[in-house]
Amino acid sequence: MKLSFLLEQARNSELFSLSNNKFTDQVIISYINLAMIELYNRFDLATEEAIVTLRSNIPKTVYTLASTDPDVKVKGKPIVDHTFKTIIAVFNNKGIQVSLNDPTDPYSIYTVSYNQIQVPLLKDNNYLSVIYSCNPEPIVYQDDGNDHAVDQEIRIPTQLIEAVLHYIGYRAYLAIDGGNQSKADMYYKYFLSACNQADMLGTVLSETLPAIDVVKRGYLWWEEVVFKV
Repeated sequence: MKLSFLLEQARNSELFSLSNNKFTDQVIISYINLAMIELYNRFDLATEEAIVTLRSNIPKTVYTLASTDPDVKVKGKPIVDHTFKTIIAVFNNKGIQVSLNDPTDPYSIYTVSYNQIQVPLLKDNNYLSVIYSCNPEPIVYQDDGNDHAVDQEIRIPTQLIEAVLHYIGYRAYLAIDGGNQSKADMYYKYFLSACNQADMLGTVLSETLPAIDVVKRGYLWWEEVVFKV
């Protein structure tokens, strides 16, 4: 979706009766970023795969999904720390899902913190594939020289445009001089309703996990799934 489209829709709807001088592109973008955080927390709008190289030759059993761990890579590069949100599932190098936090399974992996896995015993495996949900990449405001934002693609599915616009209205009415709590509350209720409707209809995602593509270079390589529009 284009940023310019969302800015235009916001000004022609939720912000129509408010001062355009105060709600600049930069201000509205800050509201969009906050809306994206809310929506990415409610829906798995983006997933990614980290390849964890297991080190059986050294006494290492805990691996951290962060750029500081040299044994964790995303597409051959260190993980981008701010994009990691939570672990969804773990697979071995045969594509078989591994148990998480199951004390009855001797080959279970344990999540010792939100971004760490402990691998006490995993026979004949050199790699693990960790599928995790992502935080949104924030929209960075860039001025086009005329106090407007440079247009860019943003990662929000069209099914959630209504929710984003309602959230913009919610933040805008909180920000006006003196605030307008009743209007803000109204738009936040609209936002929640739009999210609930998308959730009930199942229009945001048809699946949580990406499907196996092929096995390459001795470990699993997954097809990236962000969201379906």
